[in-house]
Amino acid sequence: MLSTSQPSHEVSLHSQPSHEVSLHSQPSHEVSLHSRPVSVDPQFNLGKHIFENIHESWRPCFSEIREIFDKELHAISCILRSEKEIYPPREKIFRAFQKDIREIRVVILGQDPYHTPGVADGLAFSISGATKLPPSLKNILKEAKPDAESPSLTGDLSCWADQGVLLLNCSLTVEKSKAGSHMKYWLAITDYIIKYISEQKPGIIFCLWGGFAKEKRRYISERAIILEAVHPSPLSAHSGWFGSDHFSKINEILSERGEDPIRW
Repeated sequence: MLSTSQPSHEVSLHSQPSHEVSLHSQPSHEVSLHSRPVSVDPQFNLGKHIFENIHESWRPCFSEIREIFDKELHAISCILRSEKEIYPPREKIFRAFQKDIREIRVVILGQDPYHTPGVADGLAFSISGATKLPPSLKNILKEAKPDAESPSLTGDLSCWADQGVLLLNCSLTVEKSKAGSHMKYWLAITDYIIKYISEQKPGIIFCLWGGFAKEKRRYISERAIILEAVHPSPLSAHSGWFGSDHFSKINEILSERGEDPIRW
């Protein structure tokens, strides 16, 4: 765990809401277990799978999740055992948690994985194996490019994750061609993770892009730094995304702390 004596920065940071959400007082998310898909892999064990696919530093967080969100995890397990086509592949569902939590410096929130074949790679906004950049990712890279010495020319954002950027989708899975199809199962879990990170990492930087991400501000500690902007989607990118300078602002904060900047 990092020291709690982080310097205070105010970067486009609006006043935090007065209500705090306890790690043990979660919002109610109703998860229906009716009409479960037929199981084609009865041997699949989600609990075991999680702990085999996350960094050991995340174990305390996911141990709490396993105790608190049994109903949600059971529903997710049923889906992952089914014959439905789910993205990303099982081995990449928890990819965002394969880095040491102590090394995370920035959190970028997405909604859910890409729902077309061969695109989702377990990191928010990132792609692997796809030849065409999704529009939002293309705009993200366009905005990052002026601030980078060696900007990424591909959609694979692994290099960001390697430098301490947590690319977290609020739903970790999705059914083929059905955007948002698994959100109701994951939402309480990822809200908990957001809260957990912000309390474990004082001074961490959160990027909230678009209305959906901005709603997560209520789970973020007052000691975190929040950067907000419209979503990089082509529908809103020219209304405040371009010129938001989030990537340069992040590096300014990190440099002031004596940390290496992110090579976007």
